[in-house]
Amino acid sequence: MMLRDITTGLRSSAIAIAALGAMAAPAFAAQEQPQKKIACIGNSITFGYLLPDPATQSYPSVLARLLGEGYEIGNFGHSGTTLLRHGHRPYVDQKVYGASLDFKPDIAIIHLGVNDTDPGDWPDYSDEFITDYVDLIESYRQVNPDMRIMISELTPLGPPTSASAPAPRHGATASMPPYGVWPRWLR
Repeated sequence: MMLRDITTGLRSSAIAIAALGAMAAPAFAAQEQPQKKIACIGNSITFGYLLPDPATQSYPSVLARLLGEGYEIGNFGHSGTTLLRHGHRPYVDQKVYGASLDFKPDIAIIHLGVNDTDPGDWPDYSDEFITDYVDLIESYRQVNPDMRIMISELTPLGPPTSASAPAPRHGATASMPPYGVWPRWLR
């Protein structure tokens, strides 16, 4: 809502400046801000796996519609990926990782960690999770030191809270990564 109000205010200002004369309009146009680039980095949740139309229904696609023309959103989700470098499908080993770095975003939204709960990954490599997360963040900081990094809380896994809740995935246990331990904003 606030972004829409600001945009409406800018349009009104542009009309007022243009009304002052032909010389004022080019000066205003030169001050326009370039599009902000947002990289949505993650696994199948980011990619939109199992959605009828990921190109329009994934959260990066919805975010693009909500934010509008001032933003370029990149969907860098890859199904089945892990944050853990020793996981069964490390995100950093996928082509989409390199593409996300080449995108050089202003903002990165990272949603990784759900697939790390796999019993072949977490029990053996859980002590590497934080280090691997910091390394991933640093790799994005190298392409843009001023990048704003947002860490999405993990999609909850654990015991059902009601009869309609799904059962834990992969036999989730209390030794899994704690839900909601990461800050939403690092910068």
